[in-house]
Amino acid sequence: MTRRPGATLCAASVAFATLTGCGPGQEGASAGMGVSASAPPAATEELSSCSRNQADPPDELETRVNALSQQDLEPSYSTSGLTSVDVSLVGLALEVDAERVRPTLDANFALTRGVLGRVVLLALGADSGPGEPFDRALLDRGLSRYYACSRGLPESLSQLRERGFDYRSIEPLKIETSIAKGGPRELFEDAERGIFVAQNQTEDGLETEVILRDQRSDGALDFLAFDARGRRVDQLAFSGSGATGALPVPSACVTCHRDINTARVDVVDPRSGSR
Repeated sequence: MTRRPGATLCAASVAFATLTGCGPGQEGASAGMGVSASAPPAATEELSSCSRNQADPPDELETRVNALSQQDLEPSYSTSGLTSVDVSLVGLALEVDAERVRPTLDANFALTRGVLGRVVLLALGADSGPGEPFDRALLDRGLSRYYACSRGLPESLSQLRERGFDYRSIEPLKIETSIAKGGPRELFEDAERGIFVAQNQTEDGLETEVILRDQRSDGALDFLAFDARGRRVDQLAFSGSGATGALPVPSACVTCHRDINTARVDVVDPRSGSR
């Protein structure tokens, strides 16, 4: 394994996305191992397989996603008022380059991107009438709910390792005091395999955040977080940069791991000078 001299390894999910002090509102290919970069399945298939619990009634988000009808949509929706971070998130959701997002988004194209395309349309006001502001909170909720499942990302650390992303043999970079976690932290990097991992000890055990590279047709990164039991989660707690609390995966990750000039989500190491 080769580590770039002086690089600040910033590897992914919520806490890792904030590892360099990046948080909400701050600027910060072909298919590879184990993760498909093929076209998303139909939204109805994803809604069935990615719902929280088949026994639970649909919540407000799921109800709106289900109810969205093509005949009620405008031909396109303006994205000219979106912030650069918003554009990055929409691109990540649709698996397209940020250039495809602006200045308008074709509704029919968004529908071809599965359930996440429906979430994007809802955030753009598809079911709430013209003139409504972009609903970033809805997009964050939709990404937290559907992103990992829609992408077919590993549901557990053991599944991650089974898919060829075993990082345990990598020599870690030990951080004595992590700004993101307020304590010791270990960073693992294997650039050849495109896996970047951060771990920290909690009272329940090890929390793990992961970036996967070279797994998407748009060249963006994928983000995962796992709790102390090795289960994939959609948020993690962090502390640092003047804030404390739980942030959503992958939205919090994107705020840090994006190119502020192109809005592409392809920056593994933001090099902000903190870990």
